[in-house]
Amino acid sequence: MFRSMRVRLTLSFVALLGSFGWILSRSISHTELLQKVYDHEGQQHHIRMALWVFMGILFPAVAVGAWILVGRTLRPLRALSRQASESSTQDLSVRLVSPSSDLEMTELVETINQLLGNVEATATAKARFYLAASHELRTPLQALSGHIETALSQDRPAAEYRSALAEAQRQADRLNTLTHDILLLHHLQSQKLAADESADVAASVKVAITELQPLLEARQLNLSCEIPAELIVSGRQSFSEFAVRNLIENAIRYATANGNVSIFLDASKLVVYNDCILGSDVDMESFFEPFELSDLARNNPGSGNGLGLAICRAATLANGWKANLSRNATGVVATITFGSGI
Repeated sequence: MFRSMRVRLTLSFVALLGSFGWILSRSISHTELLQKVYDHEGQQHHIRMALWVFMGILFPAVAVGAWILVGRTLRPLRALSRQASESSTQDLSVRLVSPSSDLEMTELVETINQLLGNVEATATAKARFYLAASHELRTPLQALSGHIETALSQDRPAAEYRSALAEAQRQADRLNTLTHDILLLHHLQSQKLAADESADVAASVKVAITELQPLLEARQLNLSCEIPAELIVSGRQSFSEFAVRNLIENAIRYATANGNVSIFLDASKLVVYNDCILGSDVDMESFFEPFELSDLARNNPGSGNGLGLAICRAATLANGWKANLSRNATGVVATITFGSGI
């Protein structure tokens, strides 16, 4: 009924005091002491009237005092609201300043500023992703347009047309793959997992190895596996396949030529190791960022589009799992932790 917190608190305070005053007046007017001292009915009536007059004066005074007190208490909230309304929505770095030193107010402002910080970080990450995605999309589009324009600029032998069409097809395939991966990444980031879903991670690993066998042979890598026949954990099967496939493909694609790749799976984790040489200053966590390619990847003609590990991270998070990278003396260790088997 009343939308103002100040009005509601004032009325609640007055109602509470009124109930207490009514009970007090009834108690006083019916005490045995007063009945003995003032046994005349008229005198008792005068006492009751005096009490009601007193309460009639007290209530307005209390209401005014409560109104002022509640207003002073809520004043920092109004100041905070004014700060927020005057802040620019274009400046994501804006933060609020506590209008009082009260513990509750400073905690509220800290919580709001933490939320603003998270919003800024998310917006910055999205802006960086859109910029990188537009750059990655523009590169094959320009190449595709350039080859078509060159082919149409003058009459050419059939062999040259075939060569131009083959290159155009390659760039179109690259665009299709990139677009598919961007949509897949967005899809994974917006999914929620049902509580009763389960996934066979061992089956996901076996499918990935089978599909990636040509790449393994092309790079002449030595693969060793330790995989149980079945491993059922909480998660969605499709998310498991996306995560496992991209993690293993990344290890194969960037392993040292003629090097080693090993896969270990147990009830709590999947570990994928590959021989790989990285600089000491490389931030391993950055590999999970979309389109973040290391120098090793940029110099590798068979490298992906920089979305493989980002998709792996999104799929593991969608399943309630965790993915991380670390290094040892000879290579990189990728781990997916998904908890106890079912």
